[in-house]
Amino acid sequence: MPEQRGKQATADVKSEWTRAYQIYLKAPGDRYDKKKDRTARIDSVANELRLTRKQAKRRVRNYEAWQRNIKERLGRALSTLSRYSLERLPPSVSVKPGHGKSTEPQLVSP
Repeated sequence: MPEQRGKQATADVKSEWTRAYQIYLKAPGDRYDKKKDRTARIDSVANELRLTRKQAKRRVRNYEAWQRNIKERLGRALSTLSRYSLERLPPSVSVKPGHGKSTEPQLVSP
C-alpha cells in the first residue's frame, strides 16, 4: 500500500475508519489492563470486519489521529479568531485577563 501514502483520505475511507472505531468502542476488553484492553478490542474489530490485526489497528489509529487533527485545527482557528477580534475592539473597551476557572480574557468597559 505504499502508493497510497500522502494522499488525502476520501469520504469512503473515513467511513471505514468510523465504522472500525465504533466497533472498537463497543468491543469487550480487559478493564484492568490498558494494553490487553486495546489489544482485545482491536482483535474484535479485525474479526468483525474480516481484516488482519494490523489493518484493524491502522484503521483505529487513523480514526484517532483524524479526530485529534480536527480538534487541533479547530483550536488554532479559534485562537486566531479571538486574537483578531480582540485587535478590532473599540479604544473605549479594555481587556483584562480572565479570573478564576475561565482562561478567556474578559471585556471591561470603563
